[in-house]
Amino acid sequence: MLMGVAPAGADDFKLAPSLSLKQEFNDNVLFSSASAKSSFITTASAGVSLLESTERFSARLNARLDGLIYFPLSDLNALEQRYAAQGSCLLTPLLQMDARAAFSRQSRPDRLIDTSGLVVSQKSSHQNYAVTGRAIMTEKLRTELGYAFDWADYHDPNVSNVEGHSVKALAQYDLGGTVPNLKLRGRAGFDSYRYAASTVDNSTLTVGASYPFHELWLVEGDLGARLTQADFTGRAPSGNISPVRRSSEGDGWVSNVTASYRGEADTAALTLSKDVQNAAGRSGAVETLAVTLQLSRRLSYELTCSMAAGYYTNSSKGNELASRPIDETTIRFNPSLTYELSPHAALELFYEFALVQNDQTRSEARSNKVFLSFTLQRLFFQ
Repeated sequence: MLMGVAPAGADDFKLAPSLSLKQEFNDNVLFSSASAKSSFITTASAGVSLLESTERFSARLNARLDGLIYFPLSDLNALEQRYAAQGSCLLTPLLQMDARAAFSRQSRPDRLIDTSGLVVSQKSSHQNYAVTGRAIMTEKLRTELGYAFDWADYHDPNVSNVEGHSVKALAQYDLGGTVPNLKLRGRAGFDSYRYAASTVDNSTLTVGASYPFHELWLVEGDLGARLTQADFTGRAPSGNISPVRRSSEGDGWVSNVTASYRGEADTAALTLSKDVQNAAGRSGAVETLAVTLQLSRRLSYELTCSMAAGYYTNSSKGNELASRPIDETTIRFNPSLTYELSPHAALELFYEFALVQNDQTRSEARSNKVFLSFTLQRLFFQ
């Protein structure tokens, strides 16, 4: 989420360094369906955030290093890196530009992608860049236009790197004069994923609305259709020099519907989504159906309990969205407790269960992990 433009007259600079120590146990650290290996994992992290805001401009820089030590699987020891920059500039009272850039290097073999439920085991490097323009056209109409570029480099010769391009457009109209607080919107999007031997282009068109039917409840959603085209380059038959090229085209429905609650001590959100997206670490794209639930309750001023759960299906027939068939179902569940020792220090106790069923290989993998972490963060120049 990009920082909002600072209030008029504001001119702030903030520096927030942080340190974290986490001790974890994972009973299937490789997320294998054949032979589960358990390991203790110690993660030491150091990070820093820089925030600058003026009347028309705001920016934030984040950097973090995570040192992972596995026992007894010391060959998995690694140093992960994450860097991000984002900013927002109010060009005129009616026009705002946002931009972001990020780089990360990840190594954990049990990474679970929140948006798809897919597990990624390969070491990888990621670059992400985006720019978005937001304009107020009239008192009730606002528009957005954005472009994003993503690059994923998987350090595995058997997995294709992927280059992603995304263009999104939004028009939103406030019907407050007719129905208080009701906003209607239309979205158009185009996503292109380019792999070593294939390209997947996905176009979507949706209509949606948001409506707070109670001061604590909000319902918003988008429903529409997609048109997807995939082109594949296969091996040439014997005696044929030119590679074989195949194309497929398909359509379907897409959605993103959320019902959320925000009270004084409780929050909740239930989301249903369906769309085509990149299948991380699998050299292709998939159609993902996801149902996720997030709950949080502040038990006291210092203690907060949270719970997240998700059900995901990821599917692609051979030569439909990926060169190989994909048919996976993921279930995850993770409760947590956070205790704030002071305004600058916190303890977190976290548990996660994950189950992945692969109907193509008729295999099943599951893992249980639990960790206790201590985080210390100090804010300067506020």
